[in-house]
Amino acid sequence: MATRRLVLTDQDLLLERRRIANIAIAGLFAIGLGQSADLVSFIHMITAGGLGTEANPIVIQLAGSVGLPILLLLKIALVPFLALIFVVLARMQSSRLAASVVTIATMAGLFGALTNVLTIA
Repeated sequence: MATRRLVLTDQDLLLERRRIANIAIAGLFAIGLGQSADLVSFIHMITAGGLGTEANPIVIQLAGSVGLPILLLLKIALVPFLALIFVVLARMQSSRLAASVVTIATMAGLFGALTNVLTIA
């Protein structure tokens, strides 16, 4: 049985690049959505009940050592940092690792938002 060579046209390559770009945009959107949900619910939670309502000991320690404004800036800076890691991994052809970063970052943000909302309620 003879093997067939797959010949990709310019159109095929363009479609593949668009597909990869769409996946990357979806990943970046997911990271931003999860982390934004955590940030917004965190701000609402500490406004309503103070920093003592935070359940994450790392966040409490950071707030105590660097202050709340710096903590908020760190939470905001986390999104582009995670996005950069995702893009670098995706460009290195480490698609599984890049997908893991998106999944973990998104789920961590959504879990944080869930615990914040449950604390507020």
